[in-house]
Amino acid sequence: MGDIVDYYKKRLTIDDREVLAGVLDQWRAKHSVELGSDQARFAEKELLEWWFFGVRSPEELLAVVEPL
Repeated sequence: MGDIVDYYKKRLTIDDREVLAGVLDQWRAKHSVELGSDQARFAEKELLEWWFFGVRSPEELLAVVEPL
């Protein structure tokens, strides 16, 4: 159970944030989704979960949020 808590305590670096923001921006542009919308917040949450799970490639991250 401690591993789950540690998983959420990891910190994002500036580079991490730039990658995640870039992926989210690409996804939003492709799907005409406004920043701050419920759909964008859901995609952001999904991206963060996959990032903390270990997916770091922008292409792979974009693929996991593509169906949203």
